[in-house]
Amino acid sequence: MQWGSTSQGSHWSLLVYDSVQRKFFYYDSHQGSNRRAAMRLAHKLSAVLPSPDKKESKKLKKSEGQSVVVVKSTPPVLVEVQCPQQTNGYDCGLYLLCVAKELALAHASGLKIGKCWEHLKKQVSPKSTAAMRDQIPAWIASVASEKKTR
Repeated sequence: MQWGSTSQGSHWSLLVYDSVQRKFFYYDSHQGSNRRAAMRLAHKLSAVLPSPDKKESKKLKKSEGQSVVVVKSTPPVLVEVQCPQQTNGYDCGLYLLCVAKELALAHASGLKIGKCWEHLKKQVSPKSTAAMRDQIPAWIASVASEKKTR
C-alpha cells in the first residue's frame, strides 16, 4: 500500500491478510510510517471478509445464483510485525517486494505469517534489495518477450 505524500515523496508498506489466522499483518521498512493508514485499510477490508463466527457466516440465502454472507462487525486484528528496515529514504518499494517474496516462500514452506522474523532478517537486506533492483528489468524483458511469442 502506498500512503502519504510529503515533500520527499511517498512511502510503500505491506499489509497481508491471513485468512486462517483471521488477522492482518503490517510490514513497514520505515518504522511504522503507515501504521494509521494500515489500520484504516484493514478496517475497510474487514467489512467485506467473512465472519469468524460460523453461525453468522452461514450462507443466508441464494437468489439468482448468488450467495449472501454476513460480514463481521468487530474491529480487525492488526499485528505490526518486525520488518527489516531500509537504510535510505528511497528503497521502501524494493523492501516491500523483497518482504512479499520472502513471506510467500516462508508461507509455502510452512511458516506462519507473522512468525517469519528470523527468515526475513536473513533474507531481506540492503544487498538483497539491490539484487532485486537489478533483477526487475530482466523480469520485465522476459515477460515482454513471452507476450511477443504468444
